[in-house]
Amino acid sequence: MKLKQILKELSLPLTTKTPIGKKLKQYRGINYIVLGENEPPDVHGIPKELEAYGRGWLNPNNTIEIDGGPQGSAQGHPTRASQGFYWGADYDKAWRSPDGAQHTGVIYMRGRAGTNEAWIKQNVYNILNMIFNRLPRP
Repeated sequence: MKLKQILKELSLPLTTKTPIGKKLKQYRGINYIVLGENEPPDVHGIPKELEAYGRGWLNPNNTIEIDGGPQGSAQGHPTRASQGFYWGADYDKAWRSPDGAQHTGVIYMRGRAGTNEAWIKQNVYNILNMIFNRLPRP
């Protein structure tokens, strides 16, 4: 997967020099979050480049749920879902922080058709907490 190919990405580095990094630094070596339009793809199972993959959605009672993990995602979004997203973890993806240090580990997240991007950004930390609970150890 190539970060440079993602359109309109929003990236959140999880280095210890950033507020999110101070809060989430314990999460198993994943260091970078990309909210984009192209990655991860919508598939059943798991894309071959990823160590974990799944889907998530907003229920009518305003609770968020996700599926997937190292085994991938076997189901689609429920018809009751009003917002939805795809997520994936790539432990091998290398990236450079603003200070020039080399890191590895990326979480990709993107909304499905009809999902409000502002909703994903507003709920990104709640979603990340659910995702990190489903990641295999590197």
